[in-house]
Amino acid sequence: MNMFSTIAAYPGPSRPLDGGELLAAFQDGRQIAIPVATILRGIDPAPDTITGYYRFGGFAVGDVASKEILLDHVAAAPHVLAADFAGCVASVGTPPSTFWSAELSVNGQAIGALTIGSDGTSRFVNSFDRRYSIAVGDIVTVIAPEVVDPTIARLRFTLSGVAI
Repeated sequence: MNMFSTIAAYPGPSRPLDGGELLAAFQDGRQIAIPVATILRGIDPAPDTITGYYRFGGFAVGDVASKEILLDHVAAAPHVLAADFAGCVASVGTPPSTFWSAELSVNGQAIGALTIGSDGTSRFVNSFDRRYSIAVGDIVTVIAPEVVDPTIARLRFTLSGVAI
């Protein structure tokens, strides 16, 4: 009898797969965990049918105060924010008169910034160039800069992470 003539029939996954499952990989000489959705995005730019996301946002209409808390979100589900904050977006109706930068932190530790240029260009910046895993109960905060810019108005932003 040939023991290698058939492939075993393994059961399907016990839950629907959403793209947040982690795969072990090596990068820069160290082992990392990469969500399946991240790998698929490199192949297919539109994996929305297989990827779960966790999104949340904030806004300020006008008169943003010094060090005003613009977002203080408690995470309801685990997710990962990309190293380059891919998928996170922001815009303003009226740009600031000079460069404007709000701190983005998790549990009080700075992880990056939301920046708005005087031309209205906005982006999330991660100076540490690493992904951030957010657990249930973690607090994600966006705090306005200390120096007030009275011209900035209609600020809105959305953070988007891959659900895990």
